Amino acid sequence: MIRVILLISLTLSGLTAQSFRFVDLDAILKELPAYQKAQKEVNSQAKKWREQINSRENELKSLREEFILEKDLMDEQIIEERQLFINQKERDLLKYQNRMFGSEGEIIRLRKRLIKPVQDIIFSKIHVIAKKEKIDVVFYKSKDNMVALYYSQEYDITQQVLNAILNK
Repeated sequence: MIRVILLISLTLSGLTAQSFRFVDLDAILKELPAYQKAQKEVNSQAKKWREQINSRENELKSLREEFILEKDLMDEQIIEERQLFINQKERDLLKYQNRMFGSEGEIIRLRKRLIKPVQDIIFSKIHVIAKKEKIDVVFYKSKDNMVALYYSQEYDITQQVLNAILNK
């Protein structure tokens, strides 16, 4: 990521004097009551869903243990029916986990519904400040990476790179 930033810096430095700024979104979010409330609600709901999953996992574990203990006393048809039942319970649990915590799960929807409005306000204010103070690029910094949150369109070289790749 640092290489990309250096590349951008070197590319932009040949054009004109640029103005770069950084913002620590974590520090901002920590100070916003609306975000704290939304995050608390997301965490609370996630905890409930995890508890439901844990309960279902315990139930499934008990069913498996019971099946193993009683298997020798069952005829083939009952063994097959019980295995099918347990397998169905496993599939149902996996579906539930995915529905709640998958890449398109309820937790994602809940975060979007509750947290995205707060983020939108922050990003809007970043854009207003950047334009007002003639800042060319605003980066979000974290301990692991940096991401451009705002950049002036005049520094977008996407089409030039695409043309170079396509030999235009």
